[in-house]
Amino acid sequence: MSATPEALAAPLTFSPTLKHYMWGGHNLARLTGRAPHDGVVAESWEISGHPAGPSVVAGGPLRGLGLPEVAARYGAALAGRRAEASPAGRTFPLLVKLLDASHALSVQVHPDDDYAAAHGLGEPGKTEMWYILEAEAGARIVHGLEPGTDRAVLQRAIAAGSVQDHLRRVAVKPGDAVMVPAGTVHGILSGIVLVEIQQSADTTYRIYDWDRVGPDGRPRQLHVERALEVIDFARPGPGIVTPRVAEVGGG
Repeated sequence: MSATPEALAAPLTFSPTLKHYMWGGHNLARLTGRAPHDGVVAESWEISGHPAGPSVVAGGPLRGLGLPEVAARYGAALAGRRAEASPAGRTFPLLVKLLDASHALSVQVHPDDDYAAAHGLGEPGKTEMWYILEAEAGARIVHGLEPGTDRAVLQRAIAAGSVQDHLRRVAVKPGDAVMVPAGTVHGILSGIVLVEIQQSADTTYRIYDWDRVGPDGRPRQLHVERALEVIDFARPGPGIVTPRVAEVGGG
C-alpha cells in the first residue's frame, strides 16, 4: 500500500459554493451563518469537484486550490483506485450539498451512467441520497410514480396537465434517509432541509414545475422527451429508511 501524501495526511476542509434558486430560503443562513446580503440560499455545495461549483480548500498546505485541481494532482490517493479507474478518471466522484426547500422543487429525473455516456453528456449519470435534517409538520417528497403509471400514461398526463395525479408522495421527518437511484422521478416539496450526497453530475430533466414562471416571467423549461427516455418505469418506489445507531463509543 502506498503512503498517503503529506498534503492529505490531515482532513481537508473546504469553502462551499452557494447557489441561489427560486425555491431557496433563509434556513441555510440560520444553520451555517453563511449567506449573501439577502440571506436567501437554495443550496450550499459543501464538497464539490463539479465545474458548476467547485469547492476550494480552506486551509493547510493546499489552501486556495479547487477540489478539481486536488483530485487531478493526487488521484487515487484522494478518491480511491476505483474512482481513478472510472471513465471520469481523476475527478472527485461525489458532490455533497445542503439544500433548503422553502418552496417546492420541480418534479424531475436524472439519467444513469449508460445514458450519459451514450449521449455524450460529458459527466456521469446521477444517483443521489438524501438525509432529512429538518421537516415541517406534514412535509412530503415526490418519490416515484403511482402504480400503473407507465410511459404512455405519463405522457398523456403531461399533455393533459394532470401529472400531479400520478406522483407518489411520501411523508418524511428529520432523521429519515432516502435513496434516489438514477431514473427515479422525484421532487423535494416545501418545508424540508436536507443533506444530499450524489454523483458529481448536474444533468436534470424537468417533468413538471408547478406552473411557475422563472425570473424572466416565462414558464421554466421542461425536458419531457429526455425525461421519458430515462425514467425507469419498472422501478418501484423504494421506501424511506430511518438509520439506526449501530454502536456508541469513544474513538
